Amino acid sequence: MSIVMDARTVFATLLVGYLIALVLTLAFWNGSMKLVTLRVYLGAKGMQAAALFLLALRGSIPGILSILLANSVLFIVYTLEICVLLHLQKILTMRMRRQYVFLALGSIVGFLFIYLFNNHEESRIAYASLLLAIIFLPAYRLVVARKASVLARIMGALYLSVGVWMLVRASAAALNYDWASYYRPNEYQLPGLLMSFLVIVVGHTGVVLLVKEQSTKELIRLANQDDLTGALNRRTFSIRAERQLARCAKMRKPLSYLLFDVDRFKTINDTYGHYVGDQVLQHLASRVRQHLGTEDMLVRYGGDEFGILLPGLDEQASELFAEQIIGEFKIVEDRLPPAPYSISVGVLTIVPDSTTKLESLYITCDEALYAAKRDGRNRVIRVRQERMAAVPVE
Repeated sequence: MSIVMDARTVFATLLVGYLIALVLTLAFWNGSMKLVTLRVYLGAKGMQAAALFLLALRGSIPGILSILLANSVLFIVYTLEICVLLHLQKILTMRMRRQYVFLALGSIVGFLFIYLFNNHEESRIAYASLLLAIIFLPAYRLVVARKASVLARIMGALYLSVGVWMLVRASAAALNYDWASYYRPNEYQLPGLLMSFLVIVVGHTGVVLLVKEQSTKELIRLANQDDLTGALNRRTFSIRAERQLARCAKMRKPLSYLLFDVDRFKTINDTYGHYVGDQVLQHLASRVRQHLGTEDMLVRYGGDEFGILLPGLDEQASELFAEQIIGEFKIVEDRLPPAPYSISVGVLTIVPDSTTKLESLYITCDEALYAAKRDGRNRVIRVRQERMAAVPVE
């Protein structure tokens, strides 16, 4: 049994449900409207609601409103929507933005030309569907992106399927098949309207969840990292470092720990100002981070004091690592720091056991660090495991 539906009724029903969802979304994100991406997306959704209203009145209002204006608005809406999706996954480049601007404007101009000079429904459907397919197909980038979440991949697959469907619909319209039109009752009408439902309602829900996912990731990052340098904060580092100590103890693997700070950092602040001092810390962290492996951890304890945990590195490897980061801060023309500076480093390599505490590593390397200061700064001082400080048991 075939099921036929009135497209105007479907669009009106979608509009009511969509407006309710939009109001709830605005209420939920009311405190986060400073997010530019969210404002752009919700603005586009407001425009889409207006277009759905015009589509629902098709036949009752002039075609210039229900056809030309409604479809022109939808070109803009879907362009903004796919740009938001790509932006949330950090895929959208400036070049792609420019391309989408020209694509949206070109789509509107082309549709206007068809409306004025070849105003047949099949021509309009073929053109609009082809352009929407071109807009949606780049969603494949969400599916194949290496760091995309499961939600992002699902959203990419959804928009990609809509893009493929639009190609099919454009071909059907070009071949004058009646089912290409949503306004002509036929047995293929339901799948087409369901696809519209997916992209309007399910797509909206998915994008809202993606924004929430990104906000949650940012909150986790802020909770775990130092805001100025991007290094781990002390609490997060302590938790992760204890895990690495336990793992290396179980596997009897060596582990190295470095403690370092900026030589005469107070003088840098007094001479160049605290803004330059902050830039020095950012420069330091970024240079050190380039030498870190996937399991290595950089922590900012506070002020200009940093630490690095290097699981698996023995004395020779950690000595080379320390000398490399010392060398990073020699003045080289292609990587000048905000102000001239150097660092002093205390380093310790151990094979931990079940009783080894992170505090012991810190206290021991702290003594080595100040020995480096006394010896003239800008150098590495190593301390042996047998001299590691003991931490009293509470």
